[in-house]
Amino acid sequence: MINNPLVSIIVPIYNLETYIEQCCRSVFEQTYDNCEFIFIDDCGTDRSMEILYGLIEEYSQLRDRIRILYNEGNKGIALTREIGIEAASGEFVYEHFKTHWPEVIVWIIWKGRQWWVVKLLRAVKDNNWIISNMIKILEVSAAISRKR
Repeated sequence: MINNPLVSIIVPIYNLETYIEQCCRSVFEQTYDNCEFIFIDDCGTDRSMEILYGLIEEYSQLRDRIRILYNEGNKGIALTREIGIEAASGEFVYEHFKTHWPEVIVWIIWKGRQWWVVKLLRAVKDNNWIISNMIKILEVSAAISRKR
């Protein structure tokens, strides 16, 4: 059993200017430190990549765990996802998409001698974050898939 598996976090980027900063801060500030971050530029037309480069400078201590892949043209989410999965080195892959922002945040945490993926949802009533579900990192789920 793997105690501290490498998790590859894949973030396809296509016109994410509104969400990219919040997305990056969320994944870069994980308490689980055995992650690699794979960003895939899908040739958007906004400032997403410029913002990403600035955040990488800010989080320079993570630079060796960050990879940026560049599509030659817009390939769409399905092909971009496959490119990210193929590039992933992790035992587990978490795919982080535009539709997750700003209403969902995912954290990887240590609790009770086990790593967990915790999905937080923004509560409509009071705008606070609530735990939606927790998944043991070594279990296969819709949010995490064991790399083939």
